[in-house]
Amino acid sequence: MIYRFEHNNKLEQGDILKNLPYFDPFTDGFIEDWVSAIKHPDQGDATIPDAEPISKCGVLLTQSCDIRPENNILFAEIKAYSINIKKPRSRVKKIRKVIRDETRTYFLPADGSIQAPIEFPATVDFRRIFAVPAKLILQDLSIFFVARLKEPAVVILKEKISRFFSRLAFDDVIFFQDGDIAPYIDEFTGETSESVEQALRKVGRTLPDGSSS
Repeated sequence: MIYRFEHNNKLEQGDILKNLPYFDPFTDGFIEDWVSAIKHPDQGDATIPDAEPISKCGVLLTQSCDIRPENNILFAEIKAYSINIKKPRSRVKKIRKVIRDETRTYFLPADGSIQAPIEFPATVDFRRIFAVPAKLILQDLSIFFVARLKEPAVVILKEKISRFFSRLAFDDVIFFQDGDIAPYIDEFTGETSESVEQALRKVGRTLPDGSSS
């Protein structure tokens, strides 16, 4: 299987944890109350609403080198995944599609050794990201820890994270031309746009159309 169940009192990217505090901003009335409190800060009854955390299971997305007690660490929510397909070939085809083709999710197979509030198989939903103080978890890792991903499962998770957060919302890659770059440099250097453009021309940068600047 893709899991191991020892943690050596350390957190690593790809760890599966439970009992994570999650503040749901979509509870009834929360969004409306929050906006009202911001718009009318002087009204006596317009206070920032309280939000009670709920318990979630999640996969640790933060890189292992950035996990420190003073930092928040990021998790993606784990959701149960029902595969209502009886034919083995169709079932394998469906799971293969989730593993290979779905950018927004990561598949976690069932394992009888997993002790978690959510039934496995499950999926990691990269659209539901939340932060938790590392110090909270590191105080007693045993009450949060569920499992740790083995290689190559953790490598695949890293690739899924990279693909999800680096995907572009447009079809064509946009390249800045020299005239477009000048205002950015101007703002940080105090130079005029004209002097920046002159400097760029001296560099002789090749533009995307193959011409020389």
